[in-house]
Parts: sequence; structure tokens; C-alpha cells
Amino acid sequence: MYLVFLNILLRILSIHICQKEDKIVYVQVSETIMDEQTRKREFRPFEKIKDFYPRIIITNDTLNYSQNGIIHMNIIDFLLSDII
Repeated sequence: MYLVFLNILLRILSIHICQKEDKIVYVQVSETIMDEQTRKREFRPFEKIKDFYPRIIITNDTLNYSQNGIIHMNIIDFLLSDII
């Protein structure tokens, strides 16, 4: 079973916290981050989080925009993964 805590507000966007047993993952969902402005907006809240839990942005994009320890995943890849 997954617990999802919605909306840690970081002034700009909300982030979802997913927990399964002892695993915790921060998740942000966006249709696309291909546009540089959108990508900056989606990554910014994660850069303010100072712990070491995985931070994932899920989109429809097939290009990988992972950066600074923040994982970008295509929705299909995320659903097929065992990340949480």
C-alpha cells in the first residue's frame, strides 16, 4: 500500500510525498518540461529540499532532463519501475 501526502507548498509549486513501508520519494508531475522556463519552474522546488530522499519529476517527455540529483522519468518508465 502507498501513502501519498499531497502538497508541500514551497511558494511556487506543490510536491507530493509518496511513502511505502520505509521508502519515501518526493514526486512532481508535469505534462512536459521540454520548455526551459517550465523545466526551471518544475525543478526549483526540489532544489530547496535538503534531505536525501529521491526527488522525481514525472512527465510524458522521452528525453531525460535529470539534473543535480533530481530524477526525470517518463510516466511509462516510472510506472514500470520499482522506485517506490
